[in-house]
Parts: sequence; structure tokens; C-alpha cells
Amino acid sequence: MLIFYRKIVLSILLSFLTSCYSVGPDYKKPELDLKNFKFKESFNKDIKNISYDRWWRVFNDKKLNSLIETVLINNLDIKTQNSSINELLAYFKKSKSDFYPTAYNYFEFDKSTAYKTTSDSFKLTLPISYELDIWGKLRRTKESAFADLMQVKYNRKAVIHSTIAETVNLYLSLEYIERKIGIKKRNIEAYENSLLIIERKFEKGLSTILDLNQTKRLLSKTKSELPPLIQDLELTQHKISMISGKLPERSTHRLQPEDYFKLLEPVPVGLPSDLLKRRPDILSAEENLKSLNAKIGIAKANRFPSLTLTATYGYSSDSMSTLFDSVSSISSFVSGITTPIFNGGKLKSLQKIAEEQYKKGLYAYYKTILTAFKEVEDSLVTRENQLLKRKLVLKYLQDSELTQKIAEKRYEKGLVDYQTVLDTMQNTFIAEETLIAVDYAIYTNRVTLHKSIGGGWIVNKQKSGE
Repeated sequence: MLIFYRKIVLSILLSFLTSCYSVGPDYKKPELDLKNFKFKESFNKDIKNISYDRWWRVFNDKKLNSLIETVLINNLDIKTQNSSINELLAYFKKSKSDFYPTAYNYFEFDKSTAYKTTSDSFKLTLPISYELDIWGKLRRTKESAFADLMQVKYNRKAVIHSTIAETVNLYLSLEYIERKIGIKKRNIEAYENSLLIIERKFEKGLSTILDLNQTKRLLSKTKSELPPLIQDLELTQHKISMISGKLPERSTHRLQPEDYFKLLEPVPVGLPSDLLKRRPDILSAEENLKSLNAKIGIAKANRFPSLTLTATYGYSSDSMSTLFDSVSSISSFVSGITTPIFNGGKLKSLQKIAEEQYKKGLYAYYKTILTAFKEVEDSLVTRENQLLKRKLVLKYLQDSELTQKIAEKRYEKGLVDYQTVLDTMQNTFIAEETLIAVDYAIYTNRVTLHKSIGGGWIVNKQKSGE
């Protein structure tokens, strides 16, 4: 019995000594020199990284904030990611269990008859088996499982990040459609008032049938444009319900204020590239790289011999009543080595596959980073040009309104026909719709920027002089 325990202790010591070495490459973060890169302008400001889970508050909208809180609780894609994390957590715990011995109870009863003589045999044993992690295969498996777990966690963050961005865009789209509906209804009201005036003048012979029909035509055309907007409004409301984990809901459009558009906090010049390091897709790609790197070690370790220790202790007797007597005790200790001899190059090919999969993961990691830089640069370029466009559209709207007033006054004096007035009215309406489209583009581009850069930022105003 003492010898048996000594063997167990020796095997544990052997396991400890062999746990210090792992075949295969240790993970090293790929080098990518981004320290001196700044977005847009070359000069820098003191910008601090902040968590991305509150960046939408830049819009300063309580209803939007409340909607996002609901989405974070009820969205089914986010709940699915939560389950994926629990699933990978179970796999990770399973990989850790491989470091411990496997033990189970074994009971055997045998009744045999020979030459009219019946004999019974009882056996109760506790077999314990343990694979020594000589080449680090189990440790590499644990590394891979942990990286897979972290990858799923970052994927969850990516889903949350994308879902929030989608929610904000849907909310902005809803307001954009409501503004279009408001403008369209004001246009209809303006054409109806014009039609009343033309009808009265036509009855008195002061206006032509052409002016009357032209006004009716524009009124009918404008009315026909309203149902598609109502449809877009309700479909967008359905999308918001869906992303909120609710059944489709719809309501009448809300009146949006005339001063709807408000300039957001300016985007700092020279955003540092370090902000991209918190993007969940980049973090996820790196964790995938860590997992693939560990799998190279697993594939390499499979080409080496494996040592398994098996110990058994128990009792064996021909009578149940004497099964647990000291004289019935049995024990054994067996060590076995399994060595790959010939497999047609299978294990070597599996290692090659693992190495090439790591290269693919490395290229995917680099592409993810390049895509992130492109998306941020695209957003900054779009923002700059959209803000410039808004200034020009505002001037276009002001000129259109002034032209309309002049045309109306000249019509009252009989200097121009009513078609001229209708044309200027149309130009004013087009300018109004163009302006709200630009407002919408500026807001959604801001969402894209926050999504691309992985969240928000804090500017130290004292140091930057703002």
C-alpha cells in the first residue's frame, strides 16, 4: 500500500516538472507602427479614450437614451451573444478539467458455473487515469479555449456596438421621415391656399385655366407623395420594435420643431489612432490570432509521444461479506506511452494546416485594422463635406425664399404669371427637403464615426485651449 502511494506522489512530481515546457510558438502581438498616425490634421490635441457605451448621449435626446436602454435589455441578438459566452465559458472550464486526473467507480459481479459448482466474484475498484502534459498540449488547448472565450466576449461587444448604432440610425431616420411629412403637409396646405386664390380669380376672369390646372396638378402630386412617407414611417417604427425585442408597433408622426438641427460637439482635430485599439472587432481578431497560434502548438504536440498514468485501488472477494476486508484489497499502477509511428504524414499535415490558418488569421487581423482606418477617414471626409454642403444649402434656401416673395409681389402687380410663382414655391420646397436630408446625413455620419472609432472621446480643454 505504501509503495502504491509513493508511485502516485512520484507521478504528481513528474507532472509538475513536465509542465514547464510547451512546444509550438509563444504568442507575440503583431507589430504595426501606428504611434505617429493622426486622422486628418497632423497637429495633436490632448484626447482621452472613454468607454463607448455612452457615446450616443452626444445627441442630447432623452427619448433616444431611453430607447437604447430598452434595446440593451431586450435585443435578441445581444441575448444570443450572452448565451454564446456561457457556451464558450463551459468549453474553457472543460479544457481546464483536462489538467486533473479522471476517476470513477467500477463495480463488477460475476457468477460462473463449472462442473456443477457455482462461484461468485465481487470486485469494487477506483481507477484513476492521468495524462502527463509533457509537451504542453493541454496548456495550449487551454490557451486556445481562453482566446476563443475572449473572442466571443469581444464579438458580443461588437454586436452591442453595432446594435446601438443601428438603433440611433433608426431613431434619426424616424425623425427625418417625420420632418419630411411635416414639410409635405405644409406644402399641401400652401398649394390648397394657392388653389383657393386662383379659383376666386378664375371666377372673376382674373386668372387663366392654365394657372388653375397647374395649381391642381402640383397639389395632387404633393398629396400623392404623402402615403409613401407614412409607409416609410410605419416600417421604420416596426424596425425599432424589432430591434427592441417587441412586437411591431406604430403611431402617428410627431411634429418636429423648426430648429430641429443642432450642431453637435465638434470632432477634435488630429484624433489619435490609439482610439481604434478599443474597437471590438480588432480585439476579436487578435483573440482569434491567439487561438490559432495555440493550435499550432497543439498540432505539434500531437506528433510527440504521450504518457498516461493509470492507478487502480479497490477490493476483490468471492463473498460480499468479506469484500472490504484488508486481505481483499487490490492495487495496481500502470504507465503507458503512445508514440505515433506511421500515419501517412497526417499529423505533419495537420500542423501545416494550423500554421497556414494562423497566417490567414494574421492577414484578417491586418485587414480589420486597415478597414477601421478607412472607415474613420471616410467618416471624417464625409463630415467635412456635409457641413460645407449644409452652409451652401442654407444659402440656397434663403435665396429660394427671397425669390418666392419677390415673385408673389410681382404677380400681385401683374408683372409675372402665376406659373412663375408656382416654380419659386417648388424651388423653396425642394430646398427645405434638401436641407433636412443634409441634416440627416450629418447626424448619421456622426453615428458612423463613433461606430468606426469604437466609441467617444474626451478633449482636455485646458490643454487644448478650447
